[in-house]
Amino acid sequence: MIHFFHGQFDHPSIWNNYRFENIQSKTYNLYELSEKQINDIQINAEDILVGYSLGGRIALKIASNNEFKLKKLILLSSHPGLNEVDIEERRLWEEEILLRLQTSSLKDFFDFWNSLPLFSESIHYRPLDRTLFKKSIQLFENNRLSNQPNFTDEIKQFKDKIIYVFGYKDKKYTDIAWKFALDGIQTFGISSDHRVHLHKKKIIELIQREVET
Repeated sequence: MIHFFHGQFDHPSIWNNYRFENIQSKTYNLYELSEKQINDIQINAEDILVGYSLGGRIALKIASNNEFKLKKLILLSSHPGLNEVDIEERRLWEEEILLRLQTSSLKDFFDFWNSLPLFSESIHYRPLDRTLFKKSIQLFENNRLSNQPNFTDEIKQFKDKIIYVFGYKDKKYTDIAWKFALDGIQTFGISSDHRVHLHKKKIIELIQREVET
């Protein structure tokens, strides 16, 4: 089974074209899942987890909850967690985003979000309707990176089960990837910004190789 987890402000349908022969797949709608439901997800030794950005963080949490008893964890532009020095700066940034979420229109918020340096190269899009946009506020608040554990040590411990995918034009996550590569973690770079999941053909080829091994 391949388990797909979308990112913050993405629609679950981003995975619609990710289909594989002879293996089942499951797409999770993170706007509809409670924290308890996420923590209750069970996986087995033949499962592959694929998560983009926030979805990668949630996939990491699920892998950790299941003691990394899985075939492969494929992290797409996903943050492993903050060190203590960076937490307060991140918390202030999250407060700014929450205020924008609560006070901006759908259009104004996505105009701002797409203008962030992380998305400097990809198309600007607005994937959510008003209902999911409101639910995205709770998803963001419940999954603040500043409140999440740092999984760096577990990633190193289970490095043989992890592939870290990053965009060369996303400096922040490229720096993370280089550090992982030095620790022997398999990394896969794409000529992209943060939205590496939009490069479907390359990601599908990567997943297909793992399915067949």
